[in-house]
Amino acid sequence: MLRIRRLLLLVIAAGFILSPTSIWSQCGVERWSVKTGTDPDASKVNLNSPTSTTIASMRAFTAPSPIPANHRVSPAETTVWVINATLTEYKLESDSDYHLVIQDASGNTMITEIPMPSCVGSSSPFLPGITKARSEFDAKLTATTSFQTANIPVQIEGVGMFDFLHGQTGVAPNGIEIHPILDIIFNPGTPTPDFSLSVSPASLSVAQGGSGNSTISTSVSGGFDSALSLSVSGLPSGVTAGFNPISIVAPGNGNSILTFSSSSMATTGSFTVTVAASGGGVTHITAVALTVTAAATPDFTLSASPSSLSVAQGSSGSSRTSTTVFGGFNSAISFSASGLPSGVAASFNPSSIAAPGSGNSTLAFSASNTATTATTNVTVTATGGGVTHTATVALTITAPGGGGTTQLLGNPGFENGASNPSPWTVSTTAASNRIINSNSAEPPHSGAFDAWLDGHGRTTADSILQQATIPANATAATLTFWLHIDTAETSTTTAFDTLMVQVRNSSGSVLSTLAVFSNLNQAAGYQQKSFDLTSFKGQTIQIFLQGTEDSILQTSFVADDFQLNVTTPGGDTTPPTTFVTSPANSATVSGTVMVTATASDNVGVTQMQILIDGTEVTSNTNSSLLSFSFGTANVPNGPHTIVSKAFDAAGNVSTSPTVTVIVSNGGTTSELIGNGGFENGSSNPTPWVLTSSSPVDIINNTSSEPAHTGSWDAWLDGFGSSHTDTVMQQVSILSNATAATLSFWLHIDTAETTTATAYDKLTLQVRDSAGNVLSTLATYSNLNHASGYQQHTFDLSFFKGQTIQIFFQGVEDFELQTSFVIDGVSLQLAQ
Repeated sequence: MLRIRRLLLLVIAAGFILSPTSIWSQCGVERWSVKTGTDPDASKVNLNSPTSTTIASMRAFTAPSPIPANHRVSPAETTVWVINATLTEYKLESDSDYHLVIQDASGNTMITEIPMPSCVGSSSPFLPGITKARSEFDAKLTATTSFQTANIPVQIEGVGMFDFLHGQTGVAPNGIEIHPILDIIFNPGTPTPDFSLSVSPASLSVAQGGSGNSTISTSVSGGFDSALSLSVSGLPSGVTAGFNPISIVAPGNGNSILTFSSSSMATTGSFTVTVAASGGGVTHITAVALTVTAAATPDFTLSASPSSLSVAQGSSGSSRTSTTVFGGFNSAISFSASGLPSGVAASFNPSSIAAPGSGNSTLAFSASNTATTATTNVTVTATGGGVTHTATVALTITAPGGGGTTQLLGNPGFENGASNPSPWTVSTTAASNRIINSNSAEPPHSGAFDAWLDGHGRTTADSILQQATIPANATAATLTFWLHIDTAETSTTTAFDTLMVQVRNSSGSVLSTLAVFSNLNQAAGYQQKSFDLTSFKGQTIQIFLQGTEDSILQTSFVADDFQLNVTTPGGDTTPPTTFVTSPANSATVSGTVMVTATASDNVGVTQMQILIDGTEVTSNTNSSLLSFSFGTANVPNGPHTIVSKAFDAAGNVSTSPTVTVIVSNGGTTSELIGNGGFENGSSNPTPWVLTSSSPVDIINNTSSEPAHTGSWDAWLDGFGSSHTDTVMQQVSILSNATAATLSFWLHIDTAETTTATAYDKLTLQVRDSAGNVLSTLATYSNLNHASGYQQHTFDLSFFKGQTIQIFFQGVEDFELQTSFVIDGVSLQLAQ
């Protein structure tokens, strides 16, 4: 939470008459020079050229981060703005300012303030206007130290200023204010012919060689009737801009698409681009925060699952390595393993992934009878197309029979260094990631490295997590680590900065919050923390630490030397691993299909099973390979699930990830969705019906949210403000259909940081032809964000014989964007 620390100034008045509120008055501190015009940039404000604007346009400005203490942000803080609105509340603040809340017809509010003239430096060019505005207000109303309500039309003239957010009454989401007010007119007369100018989205990212769009909107008032010409300035090198249409015809209401086109050599970085609209002798400006990013580089990701594995001497175990390509990568990828303990061999099947490079390979570890017993981080290396990536598997070699106490965490003291934190996952909202630390400013408990969370003195969230599996037969499981906390906070009562220690499941959902530490727990040196995790036996969990710091005064949370010690009785406690290797997930199949599954175990696999739609169809004993001829003609057309199970002699059981196939046999199969990939473009979205709460194209072909295939997709939300988008298509499912399968690809990215609250949502519904909801198939949210696209499939055969609407609705709250990007929508009908 942002705190405002104010300096009390006692002004002793004598020899002249004072108002009752000014006998003991105090003046502000935070950005006071900017608020009152004594800052070095005050001369940049042209007091003779006021610009009309609206509350909505002011709220669309991007707040700077950080907010400069003694300088101005152009154009918001270097312009004299004029706003017509309604005064709804007012109050005398403790810093002697008059705090005025104004509101527009849509309910948008912002703060405007009139400082006490005696608190303004004599050199300020704003002083005459402040004095005038204070007198104008006093002639109409009397401000007290409590808020009073009003409903008075006003015209406010003053200079913009970004304030820190701390829950102020009427504050705009971006903290923009008019501070100071230089002139206030109560109940202004007939409005002057004018227009407003806005842009959506007001911030845009474009990759080199790509393009992006914002919608420019104008709205006239007061009888304004003129064409408006549009222009843009402040473009970075290598970026061009064009309007379509190039002007707004009289009377001046309308929209124009502003397209930014970036060359392959465009200058990268963040820029403020000014958009101007002129007509009828009036000019207004607004700003677009344009970010030019480097062109996407062909690349791939590498992962290993499970990332921790236990193998007994004289036996074997396996982990599946997976690669996913992006950015046009197209090359074969080869695998290797290094860092193996003595007596352990590793092999890959297949040894490489064919171009374009997406696929899976089984990494098998074979431990000899004399293999060294220890936990070792094995490095898996994938190389192709001139690109190399690594992943880590924490391999534990145990003596036959097992038992005793085992430490489960890999790299527990972070001694792999900052370049290789795995199996820890490390993330930060700071500009650079320095969590894995060897700096003497925060020395480790032991060794050379530690994990330093926060300590920036500004709004930051740092986190570390590691996943581990606690055996089902564990008799004890204890998590310990060493923690040092130091802080610049001086409060002894308020926890401004916190470190949360949680246990989460493998999907990231919170199972338990073990402890919350804060600046109030500061102490010299390290202290060991200990937690009993026995209740989580039999589960794969994440050890998750998150440090959250507010905007000022640093608190550092430094963690080191983790241990997750698990005690088990003698015997094998490691479950087998198993995968369905064919058919592929989401495959469309017909006729007879061979289903194949593999398994491995640290001691030996005693039985395997294959289950289709939850029913066992075949099994074997003492083999790590199982196949089944799936006669798809014996099941209805549509989606069906396949899993494998593996057992060992100790009774450990594991189940493979689910593979879903689409059975399509006999008769004919037809596609009901038209323009399923949105490739008709934004000018012709039919037969889709689109709605949006702001004038912006949902059908998108920008590099900011690239399509799954083709050039176009449907980009819902992503504004970081209250917003609703819908995409709908109506179809008829024949009554003689044997299957009706809806599928689509979905990508979700978000600026939300929560792992518990669904702030922004995408709802998928089936509605009747009148728009009444028949079924809500799924609800996705910011909590489901992930890299790349995921395919989702639903059986709609229940709706055969009906005309229905496939209805997507994205709803976003007032801050922190979430984008729901849809592509490749298909409704396959089998007869």
